[in-house]
Amino acid sequence: MLRSSVAEALYLTPSLAALPGVAMVDGMPRLTVRRGMPVIDRGAVFMAWGGRFNYGHFLIDCMAALAALERCGLTERFTLITPALNDWQRETLRLFLGERRAARVREITAPVIHIDDAVFASAMDHFLHAPNRPLDVVRARMLAAVDEPPTGVSRLYVNRLSDTKRPLVNELELEAALVARGFVSVAPETLSLSRQIALFRDADVIVGPTGAALANVLFCKPGAQVFELQPTNFIGIWARGLSHFVEASWHGFFAPSPLSETDIHIEGVPKPGVSFRWRIETPEVLAWIDRGLEHDKT
Repeated sequence: MLRSSVAEALYLTPSLAALPGVAMVDGMPRLTVRRGMPVIDRGAVFMAWGGRFNYGHFLIDCMAALAALERCGLTERFTLITPALNDWQRETLRLFLGERRAARVREITAPVIHIDDAVFASAMDHFLHAPNRPLDVVRARMLAAVDEPPTGVSRLYVNRLSDTKRPLVNELELEAALVARGFVSVAPETLSLSRQIALFRDADVIVGPTGAALANVLFCKPGAQVFELQPTNFIGIWARGLSHFVEASWHGFFAPSPLSETDIHIEGVPKPGVSFRWRIETPEVLAWIDRGLEHDKT
């Protein structure tokens, strides 16, 4: 259980030596506690490491952890604490907790703090890859909190045109072909969270390259059709799991990849799939979507 609290940190620092206050001593990480650090009597931790910068992990890992703590009656007796948050993280918390309770979340700027009595939920550890309850609570509460009129968008393309880590090199070609078929293309990073949720809530068909924005599949209606494009060197089933969780239909297209890849090592450990270029054959993707739409009619 304790390992789940540090699992995501191990990805970025396998030795843990890059954590604040940690140094390697005789080949082992050692934490040196400094005087004068902030002290909290009772703290509830729900922020997964990946949730600090990735929307998918924040929504699915962190909000599930928060819901689990709440279900256990711990969120009132313990102070909810996080690292410093950005605007979209605060918006997520407001939608889930409400304005009053979200305002009570304590953001910690100090690199290390002392907590006398701490609680955390194991959903912090990559719950994204095994979506289940209590995401039903997250889904219901956030949908109810979204004050957005019907979008009128039935066919939605979630683009990643601004992606620099894993660019789909001919995405503009795919986008143009889908727009010609009645899809509305959106760049989720330019929209408020409420608007993103509303678009997924209303859409009958969603197409997009794999990425954090597909975490919004959590808000799809039952029977929605989700078409996810994946490079074969970066395959995951988490969006499929979310689709099944909300009773949506998921289809996966797997494109041979990569065209090129940047070798990245962290503390001598190779990290494949971090940065690469890939492409799809647009006619094949369009035919695949048509087959999926026709299949789901039967």
